[in-house]
Amino acid sequence: MARLSPPRRRSDAALFADTGQVKLNAGQAAASAQHFAQLNNPNLRISRVYVQANTVVVQGTVSVRPVFLGLFGVGELRLDVTGKERPAWGIAQHGE
Repeated sequence: MARLSPPRRRSDAALFADTGQVKLNAGQAAASAQHFAQLNNPNLRISRVYVQANTVVVQGTVSVRPVFLGLFGVGELRLDVTGKERPAWGIAQHGE
């Protein structure tokens, strides 16, 4: 069975339970982004992963062959993609 996520030193849930904090690690974010990109689409090429405030931003490119537009002679298309995600746990705004 395929592993769904790369191993972590300490789970996010455990860190949050113990300290009430969620910490983003840029290295882990990049490794996780690459891992999940390859699981979802082996043709997706990650070009940049960075942490901005409490958000992980992933940028990349993918080439696709459009089925319907192919009927009109349109060939392979290169798409630039961007994804953003923030932690599921933690304080989202002042006062929480």
